Amino acid sequence: MKLIPILLIAILVSCSKDKAPEKAQPVPSEPVKVQMLVYANEGMIKNYRETLSRFEAVNPGIKVELLNLRGDDWSDFEHALRSRLLIGESPDIIDVSVVFRDALIDEGLLLDIMPYMEASGMDLNLYFENQMNGLKRGNALYGIPSGALLMAAYVNKDLFREAGVELPGISWDDTWDWEEYAAKTEAISTFESPKGKVYGTTHFFTIGWIIPFLLNNGSDFLTKQQDDCSADKEPARETFSFLKELMFDKGVSPNMIQLTAMQPYQHFFDGKVGVLIEGNWWMEAARDNIDFDWGVLPLPQNPPYNATGLYVDNWSIPQESSHPEEAFMVLKFLLEEEQQKSGIMKGIPPLKSAAREIYTNRFPNLSSKEIDVWFDGIARGVTPAYYRGWNDFQNESSEILKDYSYGKYSTDEMVKLLCQSYEESRRREYK
Repeated sequence: MKLIPILLIAILVSCSKDKAPEKAQPVPSEPVKVQMLVYANEGMIKNYRETLSRFEAVNPGIKVELLNLRGDDWSDFEHALRSRLLIGESPDIIDVSVVFRDALIDEGLLLDIMPYMEASGMDLNLYFENQMNGLKRGNALYGIPSGALLMAAYVNKDLFREAGVELPGISWDDTWDWEEYAAKTEAISTFESPKGKVYGTTHFFTIGWIIPFLLNNGSDFLTKQQDDCSADKEPARETFSFLKELMFDKGVSPNMIQLTAMQPYQHFFDGKVGVLIEGNWWMEAARDNIDFDWGVLPLPQNPPYNATGLYVDNWSIPQESSHPEEAFMVLKFLLEEEQQKSGIMKGIPPLKSAAREIYTNRFPNLSSKEIDVWFDGIARGVTPAYYRGWNDFQNESSEILKDYSYGKYSTDEMVKLLCQSYEESRRREYK
């Protein structure tokens, strides 16, 4: 008697299972497309693609579309980028040059990624602090560094030895001052080398290469944002006079005609110059092309000032990005150690451990103290006060300084022309 209800219930349950609609299986959604806009050559694009492929392999829900807008220079890229932002076609990640970084931040075009950083638990102490500082405004962070470029002194150790000139100290805290720099490079330039005429030092006689000397003489010309020109103030005047007299009046450097025919680094690579003031962007070329004993020194200092020029490009997320969370995942991935070693970094990677390994392996001829010249230089680095009219001023000032090197202008006349060009270019940016 009791079996009937039990059997009936079993049959009803069985029938109800057969008649119930089947649950729809989840359909894989399309991956989120993150658009990354960069300024890169063919080699860099190859490295980007390999790195982003690794990202997509571990993040299958995100597809990164790489767009390269490489024109004649960064100005073309900035113009194209601004055009896209104005018409509402914002990428999700953008390559940003240090030259127009501050303008994009000040205009509110970049997203503060600090909330994402904090939520991810990333330890910013693992990275070079001064690479991050230029991207900060208070507690806000407007991107991640793509590597540090900075200036130091390349030295021909063989030429110093042959001329009987002692090398200066190798630490930024204990190195040569301007007086010692002048004395040592003058001594080399008067040395009668069996290789023929040699020179003590050289570098481009343009604003970009003069700025580190301005920094080391306490001048705020081009090192602080200001509408009024300070090139005619004593620290700047003294800097211009010192360099012109040492390089050209005393003949310690190849003259401007020689530097136009062959770039400064080429004179150094040929073994004809004792000291080259240049950036770490020539390190690979020096390693591959120099056949003499060379090394790296801090820039000559003028106490109490102790600085160098620092140039840090970055990747940022535009304020109008459609996929900021996914874009941040890409940026976070780029900060991982493997990606820092992948060849997409410009100069010294921001991750300290990766930077040390890369420079130790890539430049075995340099001692650890010489490698520290670059790393310790980051902490002393100062970024020039770039502005929207910078490129115009840079081009105009190059001609003024060239004529100054020939003796066409006195220092007073030259700084007056510089100030006129500077102030006009600052006004021109607002038209």
